Amino acid sequence: MMTRWSIYFVFALPPFLALTLITGGTPYTNDWVLAYPGAVAVQAILAARVFVPAMRVYNNRAVWPVGRMWWLAAATLVCGAIALQVYPGRTEALGVGLLIPLAIAVMAISPIPARVRTLLALAIGTGVIAALVQLAIGTAPVRVVPTLIIATFSITAVAASCRMSGWMMAVVWQLDEARAVAGRLAVAEERLRFSRDLHDVFGRTLSTVAVKSELAAALAERGDPRGSAEMLEVRQLAHDALREVRGVIQGYRSADLDTEIAGARALLRSAGVECRVAGEGLTLPEGSAEAVAWVVREAVTNVVRHAAATRCDIDIRVQADRCLVRIENDGAPAIADPIGSGNGLRGLRERLSARGGTFGVVARDGVFTVTAEVPLGLRKDEAP
Repeated sequence: MMTRWSIYFVFALPPFLALTLITGGTPYTNDWVLAYPGAVAVQAILAARVFVPAMRVYNNRAVWPVGRMWWLAAATLVCGAIALQVYPGRTEALGVGLLIPLAIAVMAISPIPARVRTLLALAIGTGVIAALVQLAIGTAPVRVVPTLIIATFSITAVAASCRMSGWMMAVVWQLDEARAVAGRLAVAEERLRFSRDLHDVFGRTLSTVAVKSELAAALAERGDPRGSAEMLEVRQLAHDALREVRGVIQGYRSADLDTEIAGARALLRSAGVECRVAGEGLTLPEGSAEAVAWVVREAVTNVVRHAAATRCDIDIRVQADRCLVRIENDGAPAIADPIGSGNGLRGLRERLSARGGTFGVVARDGVFTVTAEVPLGLRKDEAP
């Protein structure tokens, strides 16, 4: 957004430069002089409307804005014709009057040439055109040379600057895409790890249950008393599988504070978010540390999944008999009820409240702040 508005500001300058030809001491021949800055202003608007999609052409995100370019070409010719009518042919003012609309046109299409040398040739050619027009109407060569020099350097510099803006916009777009992809990959990797653990624990047991169930059914059809024994083994396998799954889930849900902070920092950095942590390495009771770790996990997960953040600050400190947690990030969307919009935050607040803690969320001006107070006396079985 800032790059786009800076571009609009650059295209707003030529009309004011055209006004200086009127307000200064430059002589002019008729009342058409008032139409010149107005025509330049219209051309600058058309040029800005060409430049923005031209940047997308440069980044392979759009097709050439051919219709807008035709309108820009017509506006450029009109501005040149008005300059020829207004200013005396043998003064430097005509050169400047021709140079301004030509420079605007080159700025607008500067992202489109594939090679930089093509862009430089276009800029130099524009200055040559302005000089040739002056020579054609009888301007002395000694007066044309300054126009050619000024045109060559000024248009080249402006065109290169606009081309640089297109390159910077491409970098910004690529960074946004990379951060989004990194966030999705981090979430997908965690899901894959959990599914792999469940498969390793549960897959073999379910296969055994299926085989033994088929065997028990076959034995029962033949009236073999061993069928009941097989079914008892199936029941035992089901109990063992349930215990193993609970162990996996408990291992997944249990959280170590230092490990969680290290994982949060790695996840945020992989998503392109600057992470600052204060209070790392605190010694807390086991249950309280796990509760704080859950707050960190849930808040950082929301940053990656729901915010276009560039920074995230994690502040953990001990005050009296409580541990205070504050996690703040930018790039947050506008949400009327942040806690009510997600099950994770709402469930965490309910669990902390039941154990004497507090949990709150504030979203204001694009900044999302999570605050929590965790009692230091929590046991491990009381942690969320």
